Amino acid sequence: MAELQVTFGAAARDSFCRAFGGAQYSIEAELYRLDDPEIERSLKEVLATKPWVRVCLHVEGFPKRYEAKARCAGDAGKFADLGNRSTSAAAQRLMHEFPGAFFEVDDDPKTLVHGKAAVIDGVETLVACANLDRSGFDSPGQVCVDEVSPIDATAALRAIHGSTASDRVGSLAEAGHVVSGPDTATRARIDALLRSPNDLRIAMEDLSDPKVVDELIERNGLPRRHDRILVGSDYNNSRWAAHEFERLRQAHVAVRVVEPGYFHEKYIDSGDEIYVGSHNLTRNGLDAAREIGIIAAASEYGSGAPALRADFDRRWDALRSDGEKTP
Repeated sequence: MAELQVTFGAAARDSFCRAFGGAQYSIEAELYRLDDPEIERSLKEVLATKPWVRVCLHVEGFPKRYEAKARCAGDAGKFADLGNRSTSAAAQRLMHEFPGAFFEVDDDPKTLVHGKAAVIDGVETLVACANLDRSGFDSPGQVCVDEVSPIDATAALRAIHGSTASDRVGSLAEAGHVVSGPDTATRARIDALLRSPNDLRIAMEDLSDPKVVDELIERNGLPRRHDRILVGSDYNNSRWAAHEFERLRQAHVAVRVVEPGYFHEKYIDSGDEIYVGSHNLTRNGLDAAREIGIIAAASEYGSGAPALRADFDRRWDALRSDGEKTP
């Protein structure tokens, strides 16, 4: 199996543009948000110069649903109307910008499409932490993992088309690196990383799942255990996330806040295995949303593993500690 390639920040944009430009048969992508001029230009060029390449985009139709739900204050009719208008606007934009592409604008009110992934020609898979928009590439924490593997491409395609791990039992996809939701298998695989006997590196845009916080607090009470956690400053915008962050801080878990700017990373390093993808460590990210990520042995990341660790350590060392347990 080929080594997984890792790129950061603006270089991740180049990875997607290169992959799209090299497509010979098909491009299938699941995107929470698509709004980057260079990415869009690369897709339009494929549609213009390679009309035989099937480009299919699966996007979230109501990306700001949680903010809208709070504003609607329980008014289901008003919330539904906002969702319908958002989905319609997203569909119209796609039809206008990519007239030669196939697309699916998801409007399921219960399941957010949050993935940031693409499959090229049924063999190459790219999975990112941040959206394919200017904020995603310019803010801290954009990481892209790129690999060539028919097994993982099959798994990613199934996820893009809405299949869960339970639907894939007995398939080749079961043996690969891809982890996708919503499915109970997602939480089980993440839990396995959190039970590692090694110290953890975790960089997470949002970490507010109570069970995960319980696990991290329990780990912190073990002798000679020194996990390190980076979180985005956006936790302050959610009362629930702020509560869980305070629980970590009060337990003297080594957690530091990346600021200023919006922190997009979703990275868990157990020492033996590494996760990169779209899942936040939240109830929604682990149990409810459509997400796509990669879990692979650190050795399979090749030079990407030390690069991820060096990037984490650089951010960690640049931030102030507050009440952490002494290692």
